[in-house]
Amino acid sequence: MKTKYILAVLFISLILILGIIGGIAGSKIYHKQAGKDRCVHRSLSSRNKIERIEYLTYKLSLNPQQIEAIRIDLDIATVELEKLHSVIRPRFEKIHLKMREAIKKHLSSEQMAIFREMSKHRRKMLKHLGGERGRGVSDY
Repeated sequence: MKTKYILAVLFISLILILGIIGGIAGSKIYHKQAGKDRCVHRSLSSRNKIERIEYLTYKLSLNPQQIEAIRIDLDIATVELEKLHSVIRPRFEKIHLKMREAIKKHLSSEQMAIFREMSKHRRKMLKHLGGERGRGVSDY
């Protein structure tokens, strides 16, 4: 009787652990894909403009005239966004640098080493996402 009870508890525990592992794996896959989908809409690269138009065509069943009209409008908007981005990005970087320096002055040497690793990891992740966000002063 005691052996059956132990086996039942072990079996239920195994199922629970496998469920947790499956949930974590599924969550990571979902968030990785969701991040890619968000990046398509944020990037200014021509590759992502093509992907955006393909996505809109797929979702909205656009005809060739609509596709061309949207492509022209996106090209115009992209030029405007690039101009704005080139003006605003240095201001964001300056503020971000001040914020990092403010954090650093309160850290111990051990915390500073961890902070540097965090910054390195964040730069790597932003670079992985591509585009302008992967360059420059883009860490903690």
